[in-house]
Amino acid sequence: MKFNEIDWIAVWNETIANTSWMKHWCEKDPVQFWNDRAPQFNHDAMQERAEDVDEILQIARISEQTTIVDVGAGTGRFSIPLAKIACQVTAVDPSTEMLKFLTRNAVEANVQGKIRIINRRWEDLNIGQDLPSHEIVIAPYVMGHLDITRALPLIDAAAEKWVFLFTWIVRHTEKYLQLWHTIHGETYRMPPEHLILLSRLDQMGIHANLKISPRSWWGGYDTVEAAFTDYKRRINHPDDNLDSVIWQFVRENGIVDENGVKFPECGLSAMIWWRKE
Repeated sequence: MKFNEIDWIAVWNETIANTSWMKHWCEKDPVQFWNDRAPQFNHDAMQERAEDVDEILQIARISEQTTIVDVGAGTGRFSIPLAKIACQVTAVDPSTEMLKFLTRNAVEANVQGKIRIINRRWEDLNIGQDLPSHEIVIAPYVMGHLDITRALPLIDAAAEKWVFLFTWIVRHTEKYLQLWHTIHGETYRMPPEHLILLSRLDQMGIHANLKISPRSWWGGYDTVEAAFTDYKRRINHPDDNLDSVIWQFVRENGIVDENGVKFPECGLSAMIWWRKE
């Protein structure tokens, strides 16, 4: 079979369906999952270094006249710093709770007047009717949660000049992957999202660029008990008999300080971008 004959949408769907996070969380309503996750996500995301934002700024010239769409904006890790520079950021996310945090964060950063919020699924929008085109569209770490049959063409259509997609190649520490294997008896599987996306984009006639970068950050909690609760949720295993294994992980890997307890995190990030002709 020739490269252009491969059904990359089917490859994507099959690959995503077989990932560890989809296998163990597929029964959960995705919007409710992110609503429940919003407080901890906000705690971690808003403390991470904005290295991805810096990489966007190195490529695209953003000024007070620039308009940006943030697909899957979450609590504003990208929207907030970009709104400090750009004319307007339109933040799209289906999670009401995530957007509540984004609204608070925007007020604290004094950029609430420069952020427009759309509480809907990206795939349900129509360019021109629900959303005008913007100079730049970004989709940070959300592609695995989208129907790319609709989402990718919509992202490209919404952008006048630049598109930036971010996805993880590696997302967890070796110790977390060992914990996953101990709990589930299998290797944690992450999809090669960046390779499939590049292949699908090429099939669409879009010859995108790729940059791979290491990332490191801290995941923090107010208490050790809060850390245990979140790791058990992330591992997604209902067997209380294995709680001792998770407690051991938390105690051995958490670093206690005056702010609570924090855990080192690391990964490899892929940035895919293209300029509209």
